[in-house]
Amino acid sequence: MREITTCRSCARYIAPDFSYCPYCGTGRVRSYEFRRLLDTPFARMEQEVQEYSLLRLERIERQLEVLDGDLQHLMEHLLERNSL
Repeated sequence: MREITTCRSCARYIAPDFSYCPYCGTGRVRSYEFRRLLDTPFARMEQEVQEYSLLRLERIERQLEVLDGDLQHLMEHLLERNSL
């Protein structure tokens, strides 16, 4: 029985003996060593993207907290003004 793999580009299932994906045309990486060499920089890049995304989310969260405080202050001001 032949083992089925997935294309690294389009993620569709392809036979392991195909040199190119029949769906998107991407060449297959056959050597495990070459794959391992690629995995390290891509894993590092993915980690950096995740860290950057977390920093952006934290910054957005702080901005939302400031906006929430401003909104609360505005609501209190409007309530005081309407009660006069």
